[in-house]
Amino acid sequence: MIETRPYRYCFGEFELVPCDRALRANAHDVRLSARAFDVLVELVARHGQLVTKSHLLQTVWSGLVVEENNLQVQIAAIRRAIGRQGIATVPRYGYRFTMPVSRILPAGSVHASE
Repeated sequence: MIETRPYRYCFGEFELVPCDRALRANAHDVRLSARAFDVLVELVARHGQLVTKSHLLQTVWSGLVVEENNLQVQIAAIRRAIGRQGIATVPRYGYRFTMPVSRILPAGSVHASE
């Protein structure tokens, strides 16, 4: 499921705000396609963990039949935006977001247990 809670994720110079569908670097907007953005959210929300290709295809392209190449194109776009070091490929299985990530709730928000 795509993240809709009001969290912000910070990694390196980037801020990812899923509920606003925004990626910023040093307070400047970074453009990503809708699918690339959704892939990035899935990877960042599970940083350090293997996220399988099948999970990404089912989540980001829910209900659609797509080729694995579509996922590779989105990963390439994300790497162009944030740098190659941010996503490790686990051959034949999936991807892992490798940058340290902080998850932050906006001031005044109530934290709900996950």
